[in-house]
Amino acid sequence: MVFLMSADMKAGTYRVICKGSEFTGEIADDLVHGIEDKTALESFISAIEAKNMYWKDVPWDFPLVEDYGYQISSSPEVEKGWIYEGGEEKYHEALKAYEEAESKTFNPEKTLIFEIL
Repeated sequence: MVFLMSADMKAGTYRVICKGSEFTGEIADDLVHGIEDKTALESFISAIEAKNMYWKDVPWDFPLVEDYGYQISSSPEVEKGWIYEGGEEKYHEALKAYEEAESKTFNPEKTLIFEIL
């Protein structure tokens, strides 16, 4: 099997443990020691989050234009557009933050868990 590795992975020998979608608490117990009152799986996810990354999902909802003051109208009498000053800029900032978080989110279906040997 051939795997593409990210540029920041150090050269060495790695062993594939499982797909991210197959990563269970039982597998985590063999790799990670639980901290305080967290399970090994929770500790694994906390380690990812400590690196400003996410496991499975972005931890907030996708920003909707309506939430930032964009008026959507199905009536010709009501004009579409931004009704809050600065709403468009705030929406684009929130969208950029969401897209950045999404790029730092591990999709378990597309992630492999390795052990460094």
